[in-house]
Amino acid sequence: MTKQDIVRRSIRGAAEGDSRREGLSRRRALALCGGLGGSLAALTLLPGSLVRAQVRGDQFVFGSASLGSTGYVIIEALSTIVNRHTDLQTSSQSTSGGAENIALIGRDLLDFGQSTSVDLVPASRGSAPYQAPIDVRQMFCYTTFALPPIVKADSEVARFEDLVGKRVAPGTSGGTTAQSWRLMFDTAGMTEGVRFTYGSWREVYDQFAAGRVDCIPAILTNLRPAPIVQELTTNTAIRAVSFPDAVIEKAQAANPGIMRFDVTPETWPAISEPCVGTGSSGILAAHAGVDHETAYAITQAVFENASDLYQIADALRSVTLESATRYLVAGVPVNAGAAQYFKEQGVWRDDLTEA
Repeated sequence: MTKQDIVRRSIRGAAEGDSRREGLSRRRALALCGGLGGSLAALTLLPGSLVRAQVRGDQFVFGSASLGSTGYVIIEALSTIVNRHTDLQTSSQSTSGGAENIALIGRDLLDFGQSTSVDLVPASRGSAPYQAPIDVRQMFCYTTFALPPIVKADSEVARFEDLVGKRVAPGTSGGTTAQSWRLMFDTAGMTEGVRFTYGSWREVYDQFAAGRVDCIPAILTNLRPAPIVQELTTNTAIRAVSFPDAVIEKAQAANPGIMRFDVTPETWPAISEPCVGTGSSGILAAHAGVDHETAYAITQAVFENASDLYQIADALRSVTLESATRYLVAGVPVNAGAAQYFKEQGVWRDDLTEA
């Protein structure tokens, strides 16, 4: 029996309540999905739904991103802080990123997940890449991700339009960046003319350095280059390529979670000219079944121990009360426990919806 058969059989058994079928824990399902490549495409093949596995006293599972990526480091740090400063027990699971995390939350396989404004909008609407609306909650914003396209300094690509016919690698196929970049290129009418290739951030950056792909996203957290970007630019001269404003505006009309970022040499010395990139806000997403007390405890632990976070990961210096709600998505419910904490701290936004 193949892994796909085991997953389908187990999920069908859980959905039908048939105790004779093999049970499927979240960790087992995640492991099997990882064996299928961990892609969002693999998840869409899974029929039925799971009975929620998390119960009081069990570990809460966080979904992160590809191993070693910024999203992975962020979730590892958040999980560590919660374990250290609350009575809750958490663990984290490497995934392909925000889009897959939302799908896994919708399948009852994760309690929390690294996500973005770009993922939450289509998830709440049930639009592509999701097959139906997902009842997911926002917790808080922990950073912003600017993702301007970069090419090698000696590349013949001078403008965004010059990427037609080129090899573009926007991360994993089920990741947030790939979802938003495909929308950007589709909006510009360039999808069929671009050769997309996918992989983990490490794979993508290694391929770019070796000259096997022409264009990748630079990962800037809070407008600062991620470690993998700094590593690349130490040995490779690069140049940023701006997304056209008209393309950005059309893409934002389709997905308001897409954000526009102006990137300058002052914040990123590897470039010599300012550029315009798109990206999103990094948001911790939660399963709708996460209770008020748990969400409050997690939110309180994170924001009252932010100095501990900064020591774990420099990328998390953007975790502040001032930014916690600033980049949340209007229209997507916020867990009531998190909302309560932000109201107590005076940073709640009136345009946000409390679940």
